[in-house]
Amino acid sequence: MKPKDTTKKKIKKKNRKLLFQIGLVTMIYSLLAVLVTSGILYCAVVIVYVQTKQDQLSDGLERVYGNIFESEYPVELTERMLDAIDADPGILTELFPKLYVGIDDEKSDQLMERYYDYIETWEQEYGEIDRGFYKDMPEEYLPCAVVNEYFTLFYDLVSEQNEYQYKNILFLRISQDAQGEYCGRVLFQMDQEDCGESRDYFFHYFDQQHMEFLSHLIEKNRFGESWDDIADHKELADMLKTNSHEVAYEVDYLNEANESMTVYYPIFIEDKPRCVLAITYDWAEAQDILKDNTSGLTRIALLLVMTSEVLLLLFVYFKAVRPLRHVMKSMQKYTEDKNSEEVVQEMDEVRQRNEFGLLADYISDMVQEIDRYTKKNIELAGEKEKAATELELAAKIQNGMLRVDFPNTPEVEIFAMMKPAREVGGDFYDFFEVDATHMALVIADVAGKGVPGSLFMMSALTMIRGKTLAGVSPAQILAEVNEELLKGGDFGDMFVTVWLGILDLESGILTATNAGHEYPIVKKGERFELLKDQHGFVVGGMEGVKYQNYEIDLSAGGTIFVYTDGVPEATAASDELYGTDRILDTLNLHPDATPAELANGVKLDVDIFVGDAEQFDDLTIMCLRYHRSALRKDG
Repeated sequence: MKPKDTTKKKIKKKNRKLLFQIGLVTMIYSLLAVLVTSGILYCAVVIVYVQTKQDQLSDGLERVYGNIFESEYPVELTERMLDAIDADPGILTELFPKLYVGIDDEKSDQLMERYYDYIETWEQEYGEIDRGFYKDMPEEYLPCAVVNEYFTLFYDLVSEQNEYQYKNILFLRISQDAQGEYCGRVLFQMDQEDCGESRDYFFHYFDQQHMEFLSHLIEKNRFGESWDDIADHKELADMLKTNSHEVAYEVDYLNEANESMTVYYPIFIEDKPRCVLAITYDWAEAQDILKDNTSGLTRIALLLVMTSEVLLLLFVYFKAVRPLRHVMKSMQKYTEDKNSEEVVQEMDEVRQRNEFGLLADYISDMVQEIDRYTKKNIELAGEKEKAATELELAAKIQNGMLRVDFPNTPEVEIFAMMKPAREVGGDFYDFFEVDATHMALVIADVAGKGVPGSLFMMSALTMIRGKTLAGVSPAQILAEVNEELLKGGDFGDMFVTVWLGILDLESGILTATNAGHEYPIVKKGERFELLKDQHGFVVGGMEGVKYQNYEIDLSAGGTIFVYTDGVPEATAASDELYGTDRILDTLNLHPDATPAELANGVKLDVDIFVGDAEQFDDLTIMCLRYHRSALRKDG
């Protein structure tokens, strides 16, 4: 009992191992797919996010430009304001405190009063302030206009920074030096820290405290000072050199020390870049958002992978592992108590439309045949009657396994025959469609006669048929059948020689392998010739045998003639063997005859040769002729 328990444990362990291997491989593949997909997704999101953010910043700059320079600040004022600042950079730092912050200065107060009187006079005469107002303005009022309009510009830019919280907002005066290189002077600059300080003041437009804060910002934000070397900002330098009216983007989100994105907006006066508006966006915040989104998507993907993995393993379990377990359990049970009814019941539970279902049907048929055979033997009285019953049952099994219908199609003609030396022989043949474009041919000789030989034959044929329908090569089929015959049943010292071929009905290529069987005879041209293919070891002889595939080209309307050793070893009364030379001579008498005529011709010649001498080996022949299909002829 201990060896049986050990076998059961091994079977269960192997079943679990199969499920584990499938799960491990699919899990590794799925995780790699998730990682690669996450990387690709992150890169794609970064690209999209950068483009979106560039568009947003461009829209912000256009909005600021539209609000200021297309409505409130005519080109004439902008040009005069810039010229005045160029001529006297201290105009704002000196006049702004006097005019707005409340510092007593009688001269400045009188100037502002005259400026306001000038505005009032203009409005009475012309109705509204237009571009002509700034163009014709007397020089003495220009400082007042510059300071007044710059204050409004300053206020609008601070408002923009307060609302959108940029990392930095910058307004530059652009000019060229003697060498023609562009340089920049700061007219306005404000970062997020200044924005936090200024937010509370902007609820009161002309509040004294507000005015003092704006004066502080003018001093703090480097008004009139030179900006960075423009050559260090390639995108801005290229925009100025080419007189481009398009915005320029400077993206530095891979630099950990300064992760940012800057958009430059040129302001042209008389078709020359005179100013630049710039907004800088902090990329570090965007990275945090992207990482959060990507990690969230990755977690969802991992959850989907785990769910798919579970579903896949359930599918494998129900479609493969559980049917296999039923088969192994029933066969193990059958080896112990020979209860065929229980085996059939177990096999009925394997309701799979695949190889496992086909195997279950074969096993059910086999155990039922064995059960009927066993019961019939028990009922017989006497050794002779029992032996006769055995032979009858074995012959029935054998005849039931051999095909007697020989369909002829536009692609092939086929004929086969078997003449047992005794009532029950050990030879068998079979041919069947693997799929719509392939046909399998098999001929074999079992080293055993009577019922054991027939049962061995039935097992081998069943296994060969089942594995051939699985779509593997002839060499692999025989290798697997060899292992299963050695491990799957108690057949003693029996073995079987096999020739197996799979014909491609479209190309005429026959892929074959030979396990210790007779050499095939092939007609390619005008005559039949013996094809000495590579022999492998017999099937069921020893474990670990490998077989070799080879190809036969029948595309030119070739014919193949295969047989068992009962043909060349047919013995006359003089103990002379029939031999392969006589087979070739008989075939070449009428090489263009049909497969049926060729097979019957060889059998008739053998019968004449042996005469009344008793034969001790089965005689089995199978002949196939391949015709070019209509499609190949047209081609």
